[in-house]
Amino acid sequence: MIKLNKGYKYRFYPTEEQKQQIQLNFNANRYIWNQFLAIKSFNYKEFARKIGFSEMCLILTMAKKSEEWLCESDSTSLQQTLRQLDDSYKRFFKGLVKYPNFKSKRNLKESYTTKPNIKDKVIKIPKLGEVKIELSRELDVDKIGLCTISKDSDRYYISFNVEVSCKNKFIKTGEKIGIDVGIKSFATISTGEQFQIPKKLWKIENRISFLQRKLSKRIKGSSNYEKLKKVINKLNFQLANIRKDFQHKLSTDLVKRFDVIAIEDLNVKGMMKNRKLARAIGRVSFYSFFNMLKYKCIEHEKELKILNRWFPSSKTCSCCGNYKADLKLSDRVYKCECGLELDRDLNASRNILANA
Repeated sequence: MIKLNKGYKYRFYPTEEQKQQIQLNFNANRYIWNQFLAIKSFNYKEFARKIGFSEMCLILTMAKKSEEWLCESDSTSLQQTLRQLDDSYKRFFKGLVKYPNFKSKRNLKESYTTKPNIKDKVIKIPKLGEVKIELSRELDVDKIGLCTISKDSDRYYISFNVEVSCKNKFIKTGEKIGIDVGIKSFATISTGEQFQIPKKLWKIENRISFLQRKLSKRIKGSSNYEKLKKVINKLNFQLANIRKDFQHKLSTDLVKRFDVIAIEDLNVKGMMKNRKLARAIGRVSFYSFFNMLKYKCIEHEKELKILNRWFPSSKTCSCCGNYKADLKLSDRVYKCECGLELDRDLNASRNILANA
């Protein structure tokens, strides 16, 4: 039986006292991250000396004696912040990530990690007490390790990382498809079906663009500036939720209906460098959609085939294999000498399926 680490994210509704404590924890964790990042940077640059997790914990203990307000925050979360910082440093020296950045208090998305106390299916968070969670999905509380408290816009969330066994798998259908993603149509599959981005997504994005132009004319730091900034942040939050909901529903539907799914390995980072297409590509978020397909295929034991990114799927005829070098991006219909005439995205999806 396949076991996966899955993240479960729930919205919860803290009291006013809990909100104040959560904000104190956010501030303390941000302060600790910035202070210890400065200490690690100074020691490495001046003395070529690396400070490990154990040494940082000793310094934290001494810091609590001089900074008494740190004692009011969640001590487990402060240790987890040090562990995350130490892990970031190790990953940086391995060449896996960029150098850690300082955290700004102006960041509207804040979070910290702690260890919950679970008894009789009641979840208690250190310094917060019992929390009321909106259980939209069933959760096995016996397998919970750490949890993350986060705030996005004016909403509070709690996330759990749980190891689960994949029991309810989708039934095998024996069907195969190729998927071609694009900007005009988000996805075109080899059966001929096309999936469009929700129209509401465009409306919200246009509204955000209008408000951002308005924001640029206001005095930075003023009350009107901050009010408008909050409105824009709420719209961005709504935009992300609509996009995520659309991609989850589409990826689940495809994995449920087909046993073999073929996709193209797109160079999303390279495509984002094109200033004419960057905004449109960022809007649809191909990368997150591909990730959803990957883990859902593993979970339900379906096969995901990835085609080489250099294969000219759009310029090759899916009927005779003829290569059309002069095909432009504006040409939405593929016409071949063999008599084939069909939508270019449908032609590409058939090529992806045949050559993956």
